[in-house]
Amino acid sequence: MASNREAIGARLRFEVLRRCNFACYYCGVPASMGIKQLHIDHVVPVDLGGANQPWNLVAACWDCNAGKTNGVPTRELIDRVRSDYCGYLESTGEQVVSCKFCSLPFQLLPDEDWTDRCDTCDAILFYGYDAGAGTPREWVAP
Repeated sequence: MASNREAIGARLRFEVLRRCNFACYYCGVPASMGIKQLHIDHVVPVDLGGANQPWNLVAACWDCNAGKTNGVPTRELIDRVRSDYCGYLESTGEQVVSCKFCSLPFQLLPDEDWTDRCDTCDAILFYGYDAGAGTPREWVAP
């Protein structure tokens, strides 16, 4: 069975590993010890709508990645990952903004105009409008 999962590019993979200091985000064992090989893990699993957005990706050893399965992550885990991601970007001088609708962080690139929502919410709003759901103001809570 073929997977519909979008591949994580080499650059993004390296950025995630570097942000996690080349160690498992969950247990902290560094890859340099040679004990565990690191993988890139979706904090919010793809099966539950998680995407290859940098804030949703962490380095994980096989044991931790396999142990967490595709269950719903806790609010505490998501908040911790988001906080760590924003802290990392701020330490590098990157501009971080939060989506007005889902409150998830995303990196604002220098050549982008900020529309106050992430690409995911932007697509939901756009496709919802095209599907005849009315205007976004009519179906998104203020």
